Amino acid sequence: IPGSSVRPGAYAHTDYDFKKPGADLMAKSAQPFGHKLAAGENYRQPGAHLEVGRGDSLAAIRREEIQAVHQRIAAVGTVRGLYSGCTFELDGFPREDQNQEYLVVSAEYRLFDPGYRALADVASENFKVILGVAPTALPYRPPRVTTRPIMRGPQTATVVGPSGEEIFTDKYARVKVQFHWDRLGKKDQNSSCFVRVSQTWAGSGWGFIQIPRIGQE
Repeated sequence: IPGSSVRPGAYAHTDYDFKKPGADLMAKSAQPFGHKLAAGENYRQPGAHLEVGRGDSLAAIRREEIQAVHQRIAAVGTVRGLYSGCTFELDGFPREDQNQEYLVVSAEYRLFDPGYRALADVASENFKVILGVAPTALPYRPPRVTTRPIMRGPQTATVVGPSGEEIFTDKYARVKVQFHWDRLGKKDQNSSCFVRVSQTWAGSGWGFIQIPRIGQE
């Protein structure tokens, strides 16, 4: 049973590098399908890249991930040996356009015990496989299903660092912190990565800097 869904024809994302605030990190990958809504675009920020080349590669991967479910086919049969991740080639199907190579993206197996069936069903098959397949002509990228943490509004934390020190920063005046919800941190220099500190007034050639001390919120 063939089926299709409307998917955007492009993916775009950008990011920000505080070391190069003027850098344009916008990256886009486009390969529209032949439908009226193919001009649609999926846009994300941040894109998790600090170089345009890396952004272009990630944009292509994300687009392929979104478009991987554009065409899916459901199949039911008694053929054994098919499993998620394998490929097979369909041949001899009445619709010639369906005779091609497919990737199995999902597989469900059903086994039946004849001893618990009515007499009329004894002769029926005892094994059935339900497959979800996609043409291998379309690149397949598995969906990202891991939920990313969401910070719902500003969060405060305690500045931390090595024992006996008052100030602990890197060359960008970033500090390390321990969030109040962190129950594994030891309130030392290993509690987090270096975190930028928001300043009340800053710019190119002017402004001031305030460095939080260890133990301050």
